[in-house]
Parts: sequence; C-alpha cells; structure tokens
Amino acid sequence: MTLPEYFKAKRELVKARREHAEALSLSLTKVPWVTICQTWWVRQDAERQRKSWISEQLKSPTPLAISAPPSTDLHDLIERVRGDQSLDAHEKRLIGCIVDPSTMPTSFQDVHLPVGTVDAIRTMISLPLLYPEAFRAGVLKSHSMTGALLLGPPGVGKTLLARAVARESGAAMVMIKPSDVMDMVGIPPPACGPVG
Repeated sequence: MTLPEYFKAKRELVKARREHAEALSLSLTKVPWVTICQTWWVRQDAERQRKSWISEQLKSPTPLAISAPPSTDLHDLIERVRGDQSLDAHEKRLIGCIVDPSTMPTSFQDVHLPVGTVDAIRTMISLPLLYPEAFRAGVLKSHSMTGALLLGPPGVGKTLLARAVARESGAAMVMIKPSDVMDMVGIPPPACGPVG
C-alpha cells in the first residue's frame, strides 16, 4: 500500500466518523473492512521502514567517533575546575572520578537489556546530547530530558547502560563509588585493622 492509498483510506475513515458524529452517543461507527485492512498494512509497512532505518543507523558510525582521541575540551575543563579556588576538599577529590568517554570500552552491543529499554534510553538521553541544535526549539525542546533515573537491584546492567550512553553521546561521566562520598555525609571510612 502506498502513502496516497493510506491517506485515501484515512480520509474515508474520517468521513465515516463525521457522518455518525451528529448525535454524540456510544453507537457503533461503520467502517468498511477494506479501510481497516489498508490501515493495518500501512502501519505494518511503517514499522518495517522504522526497523530498517534503525538498523542502518546502528551500522553507520555515530557523529562523534568513539575511536577519536580524548577530547582536549574535557581535559581543559578538568584543569580549569582543578584550579578553581572555591572548591572544597570533597569537591576536589571528586574531580578524579570524571571519566573521558573515549576511554570507556562499553558500547550498546555489550548491554543485554530489552531492546525497548535501550531504545528509550537512547531516545531520551543520547539524542539530545548528539544533536543539541535539534532540541533547542519546537516540539523537541518541550520534550527533551536531561537525564534518567536507573533503578533496580545490583547486577541488572544500570552502570553498563550508563557507560554505553556516555560513550555513544561523547558525554563525560562521573563514576562515584560509595567510598568516595561516605565521609561527606558524616560517616567516617571504616578503620582497617586486625580482626580478633
């Protein structure tokens, strides 16, 4: 089914709805079976086209080449932050937790999660980082997200997914371990000594 045929079928459906919309009720609307079949085939064709487009996009390299040398902008930023006199001791200690995305070995091929989950994270997080100019105005601006909260038990792939997003989008990642922040909240690090 071609696109003009789809629009013709859709117009027939709208016309049928308008004809029965005089009296707002819960009565049935007559829709020709041909219209239903045509609409279903158009939907199936659109889904096939979407899947083929996604597979082509996955085969082609991303705009930010992952094999590129580490970004000098990131290193310059880290050096400027290190030189900032307003940072306290805790903040200075966390500077070492910033990871350059080009050094991360993880990719979406390593993530073993449902395809829908990976696609959703890619759509919400990676696209605004890869194409910021597209998300500065219009519909995309109102629907852009700045992050996602990954919640789940240990070992389900939350960190792996975050690393893959950072690598694909070229965004720096801050990898903080609990031991990096324990004394910030008033819990001293555990004392190491002989058990006995």
